Amino acid sequence: MRFHFLAMTAEHATCILNWKYPPPYDLYDYDKAAEHILDSVGWGKTLFAALDETGALAGELTLGFLDPTDEWVSLDDMQAGRLDGCIL
Repeated sequence: MRFHFLAMTAEHATCILNWKYPPPYDLYDYDKAAEHILDSVGWGKTLFAALDETGALAGELTLGFLDPTDEWVSLDDMQAGRLDGCIL
């Protein structure tokens, strides 16, 4: 299967936030990540909607870096190239 990645949109974010999984997979429910998914600053930069071959929403892709202390690197630091010692 091939996926097409687009900048996240409000419509896709809202749909993803409503996905619910049965236990024990409910720990993957996106309502716990609402702040991240709804943060439009990262849309098209670090957060993308994944569409399947039919154009249906299949998931999301988050790109980011962790610093040596396992903290997420800010978008500003990424854009400025401050990634020494970071992992993808």
